[in-house]
Amino acid sequence: GFNENKSHNIIDINQCLMLDSSLNEILPKIKEFLKEFISIAITVKVKKNKIETKYINKGSIRLLKADNGIDVLFVLPINPGVEHRMLVADFVNSNEKIIRFCWQINNSAPEEIVTKISPKLYISDYEIDIPVGAFLQASKDAETKMINKVIGYLGEISGSLADLFCGLGTFTYPLSKIKGVDD
Repeated sequence: GFNENKSHNIIDINQCLMLDSSLNEILPKIKEFLKEFISIAITVKVKKNKIETKYINKGSIRLLKADNGIDVLFVLPINPGVEHRMLVADFVNSNEKIIRFCWQINNSAPEEIVTKISPKLYISDYEIDIPVGAFLQASKDAETKMINKVIGYLGEISGSLADLFCGLGTFTYPLSKIKGVDD
């Protein structure tokens, strides 16, 4: 959902026009999964002899449409427990389109919880492994249009070319195929 204007209230959405159809299709399943996920209690030691029961009621979800499936990343404020891991395993194994599920606690390194197959991106006939939390363009169509624009701007160039801040290589791989360009 989205935050309501000037508030912390979340406005529920059933479909986002910006999302790939496969991501829109998985949203209801993610919502059902979340209901169960947030209902699981975690016992946390807060002081020397004090234990509290907590629930994960904050965080964010990042869905990525790889060329071979859906990659899920939960960013959470506290570390989930064993029951959460078991729930994730059942959820991923019952959803064929989800290929990897990770979580990240605050700013720590992401942890892969279930990986059926590594998420891939195909750029100019190159197969790229997608690292957890990677940034991609909003859609494959947008990516293709951007690549075509960049190549069109270059015209008939030759010599060396640098792709600064290249990320996963959205422009690097297509540019490497231009004759006369040193890579």
